[in-house]
Amino acid sequence: MTAPIPEERDEPLLDADQQPPGEHGSELPDGQEPSPAEEDVREENAETSFPEPSQ
Repeated sequence: MTAPIPEERDEPLLDADQQPPGEHGSELPDGQEPSPAEEDVREENAETSFPEPSQ
């Protein structure tokens, strides 16, 4: 037997007014510029991430 696909689960619908699950407030866009510390982390992540090979 296979696992049901997500559409077949009887889970309640998410309220669009709530914060998305798994998101942190600091990660959501709010129209403000990122702080210097956030910008440093983004640059470091960009330098250390490896591109996915194309298929």
